[in-house]
Amino acid sequence: MKKLDQQPKDPPREPPFTMPEEPPTTVPPEKQPDPVPEDPEPIGPEIPGPPDPEIPNENPL
Repeated sequence: MKKLDQQPKDPPREPPFTMPEEPPTTVPPEKQPDPVPEDPEPIGPEIPGPPDPEIPNENPL
């Protein structure tokens, strides 16, 4: 019977947990930029700069 007393105490703790769910709404914008830097593949090829006709200054050939 003592276990029943603990059950009602759990629900009151759940409401406070729903509050933290609201702040996450402002976290999505911060999490989006994270996945971008995680893709070093697109940035990798851009750093080496392949022999493009747009950059004839870098290639004296």
